[in-house]
Amino acid sequence: MRFFARYRSSVALVLGLSFSVGLVWAALQNQPLLKVTRTDDPKFLNEISLNLDDDGNLVNLGVSLEKSPVTLEQLQKGFVLNRTSGIETVRLTAGKGFNLKSGGPLTLRYLKQFKLIGSNVYGEFRMDLVREGGRWVLRDQHHQDFNQLRMTAHSRGISDVSPVNASASQRVQAWIDESLLPAWDRDGEIGAVYSRGLTSRTHKEDEGSSNRIPAPLRRDSEADSAF
Repeated sequence: MRFFARYRSSVALVLGLSFSVGLVWAALQNQPLLKVTRTDDPKFLNEISLNLDDDGNLVNLGVSLEKSPVTLEQLQKGFVLNRTSGIETVRLTAGKGFNLKSGGPLTLRYLKQFKLIGSNVYGEFRMDLVREGGRWVLRDQHHQDFNQLRMTAHSRGISDVSPVNASASQRVQAWIDESLLPAWDRDGEIGAVYSRGLTSRTHKEDEGSSNRIPAPLRRDSEADSAF
């Protein structure tokens, strides 16, 4: 009887611990952080996100191409994000002073030139993971925030890594699309392009150039009379 009593107590303890751990993991908040793309493979996409606790502190990193989260210990040692034919091509490493409450420096090491004879050549892209209240952002060495990394690949490696702020680029493009107002002259050609709320404009193209507007965009006869 004592054996079964102890057995039941042990089972209850294990189930209780498992339930508590489950609650802790269930409470984690996920914040998208970075998308990594390659110019040589439009289908390639590696997404990195942050798993945060209730206080907004970093617990670990989620990597879409990995089955398990990346821990701080793994980052400090250097975590390999990508291998090609057994060769390390991309590694992410946390620098000195990096911590789970405020972030810190990160280095992305990438294969720049594969060599059949001799040592491979690697490049580095340095950045910082910065916490601003309840929000985490990546910041490059020019103090610009970004949420995408575009890798320019060639046959033997990666020639360049470029940060992109996708949301900012979309906002700028939307502003351009909504702000520029073409002004047509009597021949249905663009005379100037005005920006809403601004006085700047681009002047009419040279007379010898071909700048005639396609028929669907040309003014009708009633609009012509307003000029």
